[in-house]
Amino acid sequence: MKETGLRIAAGVAAVATVVVTAGPAVAKPSGDQALLLFDDVPKGAPITSPFNAGTARVTSTTVTLGDGQVIARRARALHSRVAEFPAYDGLEDGARAVISVRAKGKVDGLEPGRRPFSLGADVKLDEVNTGTMDDNGNNIVQRGRFNNATQFKLQVDHGRFGCRVEGSDGVLVAESEVALKPTEWYRARCSRQFVEGGERLVLTVRQREHPDHWGPVHRVDSDVGAAGELSFRRKITVSVGGKLGPHGRIAADTDQFNGRLDNVFLHIR
Repeated sequence: MKETGLRIAAGVAAVATVVVTAGPAVAKPSGDQALLLFDDVPKGAPITSPFNAGTARVTSTTVTLGDGQVIARRARALHSRVAEFPAYDGLEDGARAVISVRAKGKVDGLEPGRRPFSLGADVKLDEVNTGTMDDNGNNIVQRGRFNNATQFKLQVDHGRFGCRVEGSDGVLVAESEVALKPTEWYRARCSRQFVEGGERLVLTVRQREHPDHWGPVHRVDSDVGAAGELSFRRKITVSVGGKLGPHGRIAADTDQFNGRLDNVFLHIR
């Protein structure tokens, strides 16, 4: 992965891993600014303009390179239609497809500022999903790049979920210890919280144990620190399934997600 978005600097390493049990998870969080759903697309058809069930005014489009497509598939384990991203090919210029979510109107509804926020998705990786320097990561949802002043990001790297938030005051990072099993469904959620002494990230992961039940919550907290203000230029869009450049084009180091996603959301409080 060329963009080492989860490189941990001194003082921001993830700590305090715990496992807890919890009640049934809410499949579709309420009041989200962005919530991408795919149930309106016929099974096997390309997803070109994903439906946003959230409250923010946005334009959602699928950006492609080569033969890349995002295809609607049926996921029995979730009782849902989901988005299937291109298979791993290990090529520098292979098939790529990334969903771009761009804010519309005078107010950028996808910009957290200094507020608490959460992002996440239901995730299933393909059996083969990484292997070369040209394609060695699986980006889920992000806005901003590692070399930008501001970023929020959820990804799978080295078979584990990680979350990174950078703002005007610093960087927060949380990395899960849960080793993903390819072809299994997981629910990942990353939240910025304000606590005594500053801010922290809380990253939770649950595995789908059978079609009607998510397993126990595996939680990891970042160190308490400060990210501060998260503001973005409008040309920097939220991307789902890979990286996009500043003008919404497929990035050379896309870190194409290889697998299936559902219930991709951004919730700003």
